[in-house]
Amino acid sequence: MSMSRLHLLTPLAITLLVSFPARAQEAATFHCTFKAVYETAESDNPTKSNFEKQFVGHRLDVSITDKPTAKVVGDVFTITKQAAEYVVSLRGSMRNDWVLLRTDHASSSGTITETITVIHIRTWNEPVRFTFAWGSTLAVGTCEQVK
Repeated sequence: MSMSRLHLLTPLAITLLVSFPARAQEAATFHCTFKAVYETAESDNPTKSNFEKQFVGHRLDVSITDKPTAKVVGDVFTITKQAAEYVVSLRGSMRNDWVLLRTDHASSSGTITETITVIHIRTWNEPVRFTFAWGSTLAVGTCEQVK
């Protein structure tokens, strides 16, 4: 191949690379285990939660695809292990946590309340760390990333 033909192909190759980005960081699956649960409502110093025995040792399975949502199954929440859908707010990388959000609406005595649940999965730690926050409760633990 001559040099002039190679120069003509270079812009095409660059265009193709830009048009079709790699999806290496687009999808991930994690098996996470709760290690501790804290309450933060009454002070700046978190205290052990009454829910600790209910959560510690239980698993949270997170499946993220290239879609804007992720499926999360927590054996601590439902006996049937039904998947809950979370919005992928930030995609993980070597510098970013995976951040997943879910808003639940409940109605009691005519009052509608919203509970926002946030999951952070930090992949650059060994082991992978996660936090799970809902209301005034904060849980922490570790994850195994499924390759």
